[in-house]
Amino acid sequence: LRMSRGLGDVYKRQVQQLFEITIESLKGRTWEGKEVIVEALVSLAVKFHVYVNSHSELSESLQDVLTAELGRQNKRYTKQIIFSYCRFMEVFPQPSMVDKLIQVAQTFFEDGAEDGDSSNKRSKPYSEISLKSSPKNVELEDYSIKLLKSCAKICRPVNDVYPYSLFHFIVSKILFLLQEDFVIYTWRTQVGACEIGSEIMETYNEKFVAVEFEESLRKLWNELFIRNSTRETVDNAKIQLVRFGSKISTKDAYLRNEIQRDLI
Repeated sequence: LRMSRGLGDVYKRQVQQLFEITIESLKGRTWEGKEVIVEALVSLAVKFHVYVNSHSELSESLQDVLTAELGRQNKRYTKQIIFSYCRFMEVFPQPSMVDKLIQVAQTFFEDGAEDGDSSNKRSKPYSEISLKSSPKNVELEDYSIKLLKSCAKICRPVNDVYPYSLFHFIVSKILFLLQEDFVIYTWRTQVGACEIGSEIMETYNEKFVAVEFEESLRKLWNELFIRNSTRETVDNAKIQLVRFGSKISTKDAYLRNEIQRDLI
């Protein structure tokens, strides 16, 4: 028994040292490859989540370090590590970290829209088909959906409090992708947006109902129903639309009849 306790103490010291070394290595300015250290730190926290949850000082330190790193001015760096930040929040949900996530994620959409290269603009004298398949459009659309999917995974109640601000952010950005010239959206957005909606509804409960929530959800559904029910829409987008509608009907009595009418 003493030996097992002794081994346990050694193990805990080693784990603590791993955290301390990794956190220390993140101090200072951004450098090439630093995002790998952030990813390693989050992987370490996820692997040893029981240890982290039982050591409040370490937990707070991890939150502070990740929030500080996401607040760096190097956009290329923060664009990479935001996924590690979201992964951390999946396992350690912290409402206090949501504001920083929204703030930084918002800048990605703003920076993309202000990019000097306007190759995605519909006013350009190129065919829409060629613009849709351009590397820039594909990359921007893929990244946008990937980011919003990561946000959707943490858009769930924490301590009986629903993250309405994150929900509204996600919905507003899906509508932005569909309605504005940020990208020329394709089946990727049509499919991804429905998957994001389904992910959000998975953890939604009617006890969190609010007028603003219902209005945003209705806007999202109406927009996706219009875009995903055309003859040209790919089959997977139609399937994901039906799945999303089914999730809303199951979880939200306020919109149930409206959704069911649309799907008949």
